[in-house]
Amino acid sequence: NTMNFYLQLIVGFFLAYVIKKIFFTKKDKQIPGMEPSSKDMGNLEDLGRAGSLHQFLVGLHDKYGKIASFWFGTQQIVSISSPEMFKEQQSVFDRPLLLFQLFEPFIGPNSLQYANKDDGKGRRKEY
Repeated sequence: NTMNFYLQLIVGFFLAYVIKKIFFTKKDKQIPGMEPSSKDMGNLEDLGRAGSLHQFLVGLHDKYGKIASFWFGTQQIVSISSPEMFKEQQSVFDRPLLLFQLFEPFIGPNSLQYANKDDGKGRRKEY
């Protein structure tokens, strides 16, 4: 019967599609962004060529969208330019200390910027 054949063909394609999605689709989604320009420096030279961190991030988000990544040395950094997306991430408390190392001579190692986990949460409530 021709109708039965076409029904089996459609079901077969559907099952193949589902199996492909379940077993052969990459599970971890990559955050769009730059590849490191240098193994050790990441995208720091690109940041310098942009003129400022602000100009670098504007260009990054123009090219890759509201959520984008770049490399600060060997540390991958995710930047969010959308207020709505930022609100979704507000509960993430701890920040990489690497981002503030540049300012340590100016603000000191005991600055609130370096306080993470329970110490940081307590100090932020206090201030």
